[in-house]
Order: sequence, then C-alpha cells, then structure tokens
Amino acid sequence: MIGPVMENTREQNAIDAYLAILKKNGVDEYNIAARETILDELGGILADQQLDGNGYRTVIETFVERKPADEWPFILSTAREFYHFWVEDIKVIAEKNKNKVYTKEDDGWMPEPMTMEKLTDTLKVEKFDNAELWPLKAYKQALKNAGAGDDLIAVRSKLAKITMLRLRNCPDKNHQTYRTVVDSTLPLFKIKNSRKLFLEVVREYYHFWCGHPEAENFVLQAA
Repeated sequence: MIGPVMENTREQNAIDAYLAILKKNGVDEYNIAARETILDELGGILADQQLDGNGYRTVIETFVERKPADEWPFILSTAREFYHFWVEDIKVIAEKNKNKVYTKEDDGWMPEPMTMEKLTDTLKVEKFDNAELWPLKAYKQALKNAGAGDDLIAVRSKLAKITMLRLRNCPDKNHQTYRTVVDSTLPLFKIKNSRKLFLEVVREYYHFWCGHPEAENFVLQAA
C-alpha cells in the first residue's frame, strides 16, 4: 500500500534527491523503482515526524514489522541511506557519495539462509578459530570492565557469536558486509525486545570486529 501523495514536502524533496544521486551513479532502473516504492510509503509516515534519529529509527522498526521478513534487508538498507537525505545532512551525503556508497557496486553477497533454531543448534557445536575469537574475547573483557555481570556477558556474547557465524563466509571484511549480515539476521528475532538487544550488541561488537583501537568506549552505551 502506497502512502499519502506528497507534494512539495521535505519528504518528497528528500526522495527526489536520493533517487537522483542513485541514477547519476548508474544504479539500474529496477533498483531505483524498488526503492522509490518503499520511500513513497515511508515518506507519508515520516511527514509528521521531527527530524530526529531516534524517532526515525522507531518509524523504521514499526514499518518493517509489517513487511515480509525477506524484504527487511532491502528496506533497512534503503532507509539507512535515505536518512541523511531526510535530515539534509549534506556533509555526510557528500562523504558517502565520495566513498561510492550510493553506487550499489557490490557482489550481491548474502549469508546463507538460516532459521534461528538452526543458528542456535549450530552454535552449540561450532568451533571458532583464534582469529574469530580474538574480537569476542576483547568484547567480553570490555563488558566485564564496564561492570557487566556474568549473565549479561553470556547473553551478549551469544548474540555476538551469532554475528560471527553469519560473517564467516563474507567475501570482504568491511562495513557493508557487516551491515548485510545484521540486516539479514534481524528478522530471525521474532520478539521486538530481542531485536532491540541484538542491534545494541552488533553496534558494540562491530568496533571489536574491525579492530577499532577505542572499541571499549562503545560498550553498554545504550544500557
């Protein structure tokens, strides 16, 4: 269902600007049309919202919950890119454009489809090598240093391990593949609070996974 028709609104202007930069960068018409369909519906919902990241996140969470799970990665990717156009953050848009974020020049890689039951069963028997365990150990130690108890550390490390397992066969270790894994795994959590916790953990764990020297500073900031 398409949202209200928008004329001369900030949302329509933002949509036009976003789609224009995709077209300029050579994104195919099918991809652009698919994103336009999402944003036309989303724009009607955003029309009454303040330009605020937390409010935007809440709208997106509610929006995707009404969609089939296999559509979530594409919707989340579109919404994430569109946000900076919606808030008119020209500096960020210019930087992302410079880094070819809006070109869609990727290999279309996705992690292997899995149910949460299969992921959980696999974790019980899966062995991780030292290279995989190093960021996890650093993450667990950072949680401990931040005052987290054993139960909290166990839950968060399990969610990090799920992310590690999904990242195992990624072609490149970069922000885009990490996002792809997060977006494709999120729908497996059927309870909203579980999805929220998963997002908190993957935002924290990312800094350890990519070797950020100040990764510990990002732990438990949302708690």
